Order: sequence, then structure tokens, then C-alpha cells
Amino acid sequence: MGSDLRIHQPGRDLDRPGSNRSDSAISGRRNGQEVVVLKSTDIDDSLFAARLKVALGITGSGDKSLTHLGKISTEQRFVPLGKNQFSAYGNATGTSAKSTNLAQAYLRHFLNGGLKPKSGDSTTELMQHYMGLQRLASALQSSDEEFVALLTPSKDSFDSLDDIAKRLQEAGDDPEKFAEILAEAGDLGLSGAEFESMKTLRFNPNLLKQKLRDSQHLPNPDTPTREELFEAVQDEIHEFEKTHKSIVRASLNSLDAAKESGDTERFIESYNDLVLESTGFSDALGKFLEKYTPRELGNVIPRMKQALADDLKSDMTSTDKTKLESLLTELSYMHISSTLIEMVDHLISGMKRLYSEPTIA
Repeated sequence: MGSDLRIHQPGRDLDRPGSNRSDSAISGRRNGQEVVVLKSTDIDDSLFAARLKVALGITGSGDKSLTHLGKISTEQRFVPLGKNQFSAYGNATGTSAKSTNLAQAYLRHFLNGGLKPKSGDSTTELMQHYMGLQRLASALQSSDEEFVALLTPSKDSFDSLDDIAKRLQEAGDDPEKFAEILAEAGDLGLSGAEFESMKTLRFNPNLLKQKLRDSQHLPNPDTPTREELFEAVQDEIHEFEKTHKSIVRASLNSLDAAKESGDTERFIESYNDLVLESTGFSDALGKFLEKYTPRELGNVIPRMKQALADDLKSDMTSTDKTKLESLLTELSYMHISSTLIEMVDHLISGMKRLYSEPTIA
């Protein structure tokens, strides 16, 4: 007797519109997260169900079973980042405009079948693409006003049309400030009559929205199209996370510490190297010395320890918790090592000054 069984996390309706779902379910937990196993009809072998639950690491009671394991699929619940999350990341790393331009590029790809944006292998590039996809997902689920605002690039992320209007109003009559705010928003022609027009549009949200849409050639998809686009973006994010899950988690979990480091992007790159590539104390120290001077390490290492602690506290850690705990211990020794390295660096510099040959005037 063949039957279908799906496993998913609560919070997302996996059924297509019009489908009828009357299945009951078994609840349990997997990796600390609740899992619901939707029962199928006409199943009679409890042994297979018990073995499946053991294989998946699900704990909890349930008396349902299954026979056709070939039709089982595990689906992760799609959890989009909130506007505050991708905006904060873009603003902190200085990549907001780039990721918003990528969101537009992905939109054109999914809507018109153009070339899909291609990412490089660096953490910075991968996260720009990831944040661009998250921004596009949020825009497709927002009002038309927010759709245009979220897809309008800016050095400091726009979250709403009111946000854009407010910044333009605060710019007064200064054309340079206008140009700076809307530098990435297409060809607005902010000079002469166009500038005078924009000064008026900032007090008229509907006209401002249309101007920004036209200048950037942004579409105005209807509801069914939005739903299809969102599903495509959702699938793309799911595939991206399957391939780059650890990089995404390491980058997000280290952001708060990175913002205090003085160079957010370099810190996040270094944290990814530490937790995903280093194989031990000497390797980790070597990787740090590739990116930081001994003097800089004195400030960086405490921030790395903070990032490791934040990562450990996260519901979705970047890597195995045992490795994170081991790295946290090693960084305590590394702080001593970096102090010694700095002392040696000072000594070498002093020796060079003392014994350097005098220059000929």
C-alpha cells in the first residue's frame, strides 16, 4: 500500500491553494526544533515509522506508521529575515546598495528569464546575494509602496516610502544632498526643472513612488505574479542556504561583534575563516595574522570571543558547538600570544631604527 508522508516544521502551509488536507499529525522534536509528521492514509506498518523517527532523531510519542519510504520528503520551513535584519546587515557592512541592486537583478531574472546574478566565492559576495534575495522576498510580500522603497538602492537602506520622503525633506533645497540620497536610484536627472519637480514630489508619496518606479524600471506585478515570484525566490533562498548555510549563520551570528571591530566586513570574513576553516590554534593564529597586524589583534581577539559566544547562544549555530567551545578556549591563549607577537614586533621595529643605515641627504 503506497502512501505519501511529508515532514515539515510548523509555520508554513505547504499545500497548494485548493488542496484538501485532513491528515492528523505526529509531533516531536528534531535538533531542538518542533517537527510535525503529517500522517498519510492507509498505512499499517508501525515498525517502519518507529525506525524512521529514530533515523531522523525525532523524540515524542506517536502511533502512526508508514510503508512507502521512497515518497518521504523533508521540507524546511522558510523563515524570511525581517526588514530590520537585512537592513542592519547592509548598513553595518556598507553593502546595502549592492544587495538592493542584486535584488532588482534577481527580480528581472525571475520575471523575464534573464541571466541569474552570479556570485563569487568570498563571504562578502555570498552575503550580498543572500541579503538581496531576502530583500526581494520581503518586497514581494509588502505593499506596493514598500515594494518600491525596498528595491530602491541607497547607501543606508530605505525601509519605506515615508523613509525616502523624510530624508529628502530633511535635505532641504540642497541638490547635492538630494543626489547623495538617490545616487543609486536610476536616472532621475536631478538638475534644473527635474530637481524642482523632485522637491515637490517628496511631499506627494504617490507621485514619488511612480517617479522612483519609472527611473528604475521597476515592475508592478499583480497578486498572482507576486505569489509565483515569491515561490521562486523562496526556492532560490532554500537552495542557497543548503549550499552556504554555515557561512550565512556565521556572518549573521558575528554581526554584533563585527560592528564594534572598526571594519565590519573584514571581521566577518575573519570569523568565517576561524569557525569554518581553521584546524587548530596555530592555524587560527596564522589566519588572523594574514588579515590583522599584531597591534590590531589586541582589539580583534576580544571581539572574536564575543562573536563565538553569540554564535554559541544562537538557535542556529554556524558549526558544531563543541568546535565553537574549543575555539573560545584557544582564543584565551591567543590573546597572550598576540601580546607576545606585538612585543616582538615593537622590538624588531626598534632594532631597525637603531641599526638602520643613515640616509644620504
